[in-house]
Amino acid sequence: MKQLLSIFLLLLPCTAAFAQQKPARSYYEEARQAGALPTLPYVCFRSAEETSQNPGVEAPYTDSTFAMLATSQQIAETIKSKTNSHMNDADQRTLVEIRGHDFLYIVGFDHGVNGGGRFFVRKDPNDPSRADWAFEGTAGAQNKPLTWDFNINWGTLCFRERLSIGSDSITYYGQCELVGK
Repeated sequence: MKQLLSIFLLLLPCTAAFAQQKPARSYYEEARQAGALPTLPYVCFRSAEETSQNPGVEAPYTDSTFAMLATSQQIAETIKSKTNSHMNDADQRTLVEIRGHDFLYIVGFDHGVNGGGRFFVRKDPNDPSRADWAFEGTAGAQNKPLTWDFNINWGTLCFRERLSIGSDSITYYGQCELVGK
């Protein structure tokens, strides 16, 4: 029994360290070094200090999510260079459907795992100077309406995202970085 207790006490720091969640940037770096990221020019990280629930107060968790994104113009350049292999078949079909439209392509990651890409359309197509984008769909088994708004300031690369499912919503803020062409 004493030996089992000693082994448990030796392993306790390892399990505690394993249980701690790493920040999104660590997952991003691991995926980047493994060559597991799409060739998109921007990576975005949420700010743990600012959510709509507690503005200015650091969140009690480490956010493990990050996103990579590109504009329709950047995607068009990628296609012209014939290096669009980072897009799956469904995204390729959608791209054909929305050819000639203005969009923002965002790929989300959680714990470094690719959660798939979404095409966001400009909220006001008559105002191309604005950086407000939206994705609409359904969520969950009850098919609740889902709206995901994304606003980016291209000068500072600061962003605001608001996710609404049914009557519930949360807003995040963060910063994007240029990581590619």
